[in-house]
Amino acid sequence: MKIVAAYAAMVLIWGTTWLAIKWALAYMPPLQGVGFRYLIAGLFVLILARVTHAPWPRGSAAWKVVGVTAFALFGANYALTYLSEERISSGLAAVLFGTAPFWIMLFACFMADESLTPRKIVGSLLALAGVAAISLSGGERGTLVGIAEILAAALLAAFGNVYVKRHQEHAAPLVVIPPAMLISGIFFTTLGLLIEPHDARAFALPSLGALLYLALFGSGIAFLLNYMLLRRLPASIVGLNGLMIPVVAVVIGAAAAGERFTSQDLLGAALVLVGVALAMIGSHELPAPSRYVPGVR
Repeated sequence: MKIVAAYAAMVLIWGTTWLAIKWALAYMPPLQGVGFRYLIAGLFVLILARVTHAPWPRGSAAWKVVGVTAFALFGANYALTYLSEERISSGLAAVLFGTAPFWIMLFACFMADESLTPRKIVGSLLALAGVAAISLSGGERGTLVGIAEILAAALLAAFGNVYVKRHQEHAAPLVVIPPAMLISGIFFTTLGLLIEPHDARAFALPSLGALLYLALFGSGIAFLLNYMLLRRLPASIVGLNGLMIPVVAVVIGAAAAGERFTSQDLLGAALVLVGVALAMIGSHELPAPSRYVPGVR
């Protein structure tokens, strides 16, 4: 039940971030948005790490995991996603990023010895069809550059998740996440301030509130849950969250921003739920690793 609750919380949080990104980036350029988000998130999880007495990464193997995480999960992945939404519609971006579970299954098959079963493939195809039904409402347009950016983001996210799973003995959440987020935050904040225009309204109350929500909940808490789940479940199962998030995003958009919830959305949501359920039936929980960082649960 704790694993189910953690999975649901992760999906719910990430399902709300689409609307929060809109508000946060109203006056803040993409690279600065990514940078400030992970700078704040990194400081937040660093405080949690100090409170729980989690150690700093030790050894080259642990720092390699930190580096891959900073680049693939907290850095280039998000920068490409934010940049792509300047060139393609959000619906098309959601569908293309929805391919991430497929890449995770492939990476997990070769890197983490996870089985690629027909049930997982069929279930993911059904769920992806649901994502398409929700997101592709007509008039979807995009440039080849934007399409390439969001597909590259999906590949990076998939690789990063499986890499963390593969090297989980060096990837205790409160050991790896703080330095990885701070590296990404410092790099993209500096780069954004150097090459992007600055608008004083970027730190107005609505934009700042959305930024803090994205940093503390959308990055800090959600990624802690994500890492903890990766230590207990197959990476391919954890990766299916990417097919459920658009369903949550549609509901949040309808409730908080007055966006329309159509019969096509309902059909898409049903396909996603059926597909995810099919893919997860018969999946077995992996045993937790024998070595845990003291104070980390």
